[in-house]
Amino acid sequence: WSPGVGQYQAARITALVASPPSACSGAPTSQAQPWRRQSGSGKADTTRAYGWRDNGGSRRRVRDSTGEAGIPVRKSGEDVRAPGAGLPPVLGRPSAAAGQPAALRPEGWAGRAAYRADEGQDERWALRAASLAGVRHRLAGADSEDAYAWRRAGQAIVVAVGDGVGSRSGSAAAALVAVHAGCEAASLLAGQDVPDLKVACEEAVGAANRAVRGGTGATTLVVAVAGPEGHCSLARVGDSTAMVLASGEWRALFPSPAADSVSSNATAALPADAPSIDTAECVLSPGEALVVMTDGIADPLRDGPTTVAPALAAGMVVPPAAVELLALVDFSRHGCHDDRTVVGLWRRRPEDA
Repeated sequence: WSPGVGQYQAARITALVASPPSACSGAPTSQAQPWRRQSGSGKADTTRAYGWRDNGGSRRRVRDSTGEAGIPVRKSGEDVRAPGAGLPPVLGRPSAAAGQPAALRPEGWAGRAAYRADEGQDERWALRAASLAGVRHRLAGADSEDAYAWRRAGQAIVVAVGDGVGSRSGSAAAALVAVHAGCEAASLLAGQDVPDLKVACEEAVGAANRAVRGGTGATTLVVAVAGPEGHCSLARVGDSTAMVLASGEWRALFPSPAADSVSSNATAALPADAPSIDTAECVLSPGEALVVMTDGIADPLRDGPTTVAPALAAGMVVPPAAVELLALVDFSRHGCHDDRTVVGLWRRRPEDA
């Protein structure tokens, strides 16, 4: 689960990628799914050149980018990171704020780490998880409001991801409570001899809804239950989502947010008197992955069909090390400052078990 098990500090990696000027805060593109690299007949990316130069023992930006509203940005030529420090991969128009050092918080402990990663596998599944505080929270010295959890249940496995609603206090705690309650409830049903995975998912949402009542916060939630033969059932409330990664291509399991909800930042959340539950199902073939994520990952993936989508697919075509996944999702992209959480579940090939 997200706050205390198997956490790693990931080294950042440097990459420069040409891409179109796209921002996460905009409405999703109308690009047909699944997302893939465009061919030569498609519209090419607009190239933007950015780089870094060692100057007197410190790294300085060669060309400055426009700062985003509300994000403190150093002027061009000022020190950004310590000498030799890694920089986040750039996917699309870069975020000037992403290169800034995080504020030193008044206190810290493992459960509040800004970067968290974990991994494990058995004969059927390989699981990788990565969660990080978004740029806005890091620069403000604030905690991430995302949470994740998983639980094995007999021959099945349950995964849950939550995204606390930032406009309400106590939402980080709500997300954590929800993913734990959801996993526990679903595992009780998924572990039966003949489990009904769909019912297990729906019960998970109900249990999470009850668990977060009485608090001040609110959270989205997506729960996935994967059976031993690759059949997966999912249920969600809000805009956290899940996709299948197969043969390097992404396939969405839930509808993209409507344009009006994106522009207003409105989303369904728990607790609710009558939660609006979306459900989905899929069957994973060996080598394919079910990827559960918050909108901090999903929005740029949708908005970047020639940048973010192929870069994440290439890095996740096989299960990466947990720290590699963490570095991969810590990309720089203009306007993308939300917390990011992703849990990938790969169905292992028999020859790899």
